[in-house]
Formats: sequence, structure tokens, C-alpha cells
Amino acid sequence: MKKLNKISIFVIYILLLLAGGIVFSVSSLYSQSKKTIIAKAGEVKDIKYVLFTRSDYANFDFLKDSTLKRNVALLITDKNEIMIDQKLFLAEQHSLHLCGYSYEISFFYDIDSLYYSHSLNKKCEIFDYEPYKTQKQLDFYAKQLETSPTHYIYNLSIPVTIIPNEVKEKLKNSGLLIFFLDGKLNCYPNVYIKYKTHSFVEKSKQYSREAEEKDAEKFRKEIDEMINNVSKIATVIEKEDIYFSTIGTLNDSTYHWGSLNVTFDFGVDTLKVKNILEQAGAKVHFRIPKTYNIQLLDISPNIDDIKNKLKEYTFIEQISEYGK
Repeated sequence: MKKLNKISIFVIYILLLLAGGIVFSVSSLYSQSKKTIIAKAGEVKDIKYVLFTRSDYANFDFLKDSTLKRNVALLITDKNEIMIDQKLFLAEQHSLHLCGYSYEISFFYDIDSLYYSHSLNKKCEIFDYEPYKTQKQLDFYAKQLETSPTHYIYNLSIPVTIIPNEVKEKLKNSGLLIFFLDGKLNCYPNVYIKYKTHSFVEKSKQYSREAEEKDAEKFRKEIDEMINNVSKIATVIEKEDIYFSTIGTLNDSTYHWGSLNVTFDFGVDTLKVKNILEQAGAKVHFRIPKTYNIQLLDISPNIDDIKNKLKEYTFIEQISEYGK
């Protein structure tokens, strides 16, 4: 009888554990469902084109699969579909994964005006808003890209003597579908600036988040002062946001480094700019392009067809597949 009682108590204990697990699972599903409901759709803008392509950023699939051309693309122009894609793929996400990116989805106001571009993984994305619907849309686009792409992308190499707006005007009524996927500034002179510095920290004190924020602010002021001095002798077209990072602490100093790209108008005196930046302690690397790329979207996968189609445009120096 005592043995039976022990067995009964054990069975009841197991049942209670199972019941607790069920309650936890239901509660978890409810909370996830609640999270999905709370998550907001992406903001809908006046987008004209959506482009779905293979990603060049940390795309490990290229190491495994060489059969799919790198310049394949889906061009989406249907207004209703574009609206749905914005709500799904531009919704805020709170996930971070380390399994690389397979695809990229880009939203364009126009052929030379990118609103937003986002890399996606085909298997391990976690979507907060409409997760099932978003994953289904991603799978649909991925399958279509691999089996029946709508377009193929080609690089057209243009001399810097013809600026992007002039190229756009020359091809305005050509019937060609031209995009500026690399932006419109890559024809101008550009300098990459890298700057290192350090701050004093007493050995007895721990380096705090507040101290890092103060150092970052000081760091950016020093960079801004450099650019202000440069702008006195050169026309700055664009200054990127400053990247700042703390390397670590050694003895009584904490070391930092940061970088940014600055784009200048034509005719910049690179030697003078270099001297100003190096005297301030920065390392610089200038890029003075002779050509830049714009992109053609075409339904033909054959580059010879493209070369034949463009032979009348003698200002195009070279034609190649995008991504090579």
C-alpha cells in the first residue's frame, strides 16, 4: 500500500509538470501572438520601384552555388505589391543573426533616388510584423529569382567627364531602363579618412559607458574640425557619418579609432587636403576615378545582346555583368 502511494504521488507530480509546461507553452504562444499584433507595419512611401537581387554582403551561398548568375533581378512596379512589400519588409525588426545574407531588397523613389535597401537571409530571418506572411513573400521572391528572374543587371562604365545627370538626360528617351545602384556621387573625387586617438583613464577606475560617450563626442568634434579646415580650400559635396569604435584599454589609456568618407567636387587640390588631414594626425586614402558605373536592367541574359543594343552610345566605355 505504501509502495502504491509513492507511485501515485510520483504520477501526480509528473502530471503537474506536464500541466505547467502546457500553460507555459500557451502563455508563450499568446505573448508571441501579442507581440506580432503590437508590431507595426513599415511606413508606406511614394516608391516607384522595388528591386530584389542577390546580396553581395556576406553571401555564403556564392561559395556553394555557382549556377545562378550574380546579376539576376526581380523588378517590381505594381503599386499594390510595392505597398505590401513596404509594410512587410520595412517593418521594424529586433533580430540579429550571424548566418550571412542571401538577398537584398531595395526601394526606389526613382531610378536615381534610393529610399532604403535591406539585406535578408532566406532561412533565419525573424520578422516581428506578420512573420508568416513576410516569410512567404520572401520565399516567393527567392524562388522566382532562382527560376525566372524578370531582369538581368549590367554595369555601364561612364567617363567622369559626363556626370550622372548628363547621362540620365542622354538616355532619357532611349527606352533603356537605367538605374544608379551605386548612387550618383561615385564619379567625384573621394577621400577615406582614418583617425586614431586615446584618452586617459586611471588604473583604479573602470572605463564607463558615460566616459565612452564623452570620448566619442570629443572624437567627432576633432574630425569635424579637420573637415572644416579642409572645406576652406575645397568644395565638400558630401560627408558621411563618422564611424567610431573603442579598441580597448591598455595601462592608463583607452584607445579609439574612427573613419569616414568625404566626397569633393571636381578640381580638388588633393595634395593640400592631404597635408591638412595628415598634420591633424589622420591617415588618408584618395580615390580619383576616371570612370564610374551606372546599371542597365534588361530582360536578356546574354551580354552580347546588350553590347549590340548599346553600340550607338559611344560614350559607354565598357559593359560587364553586375556583381563581377
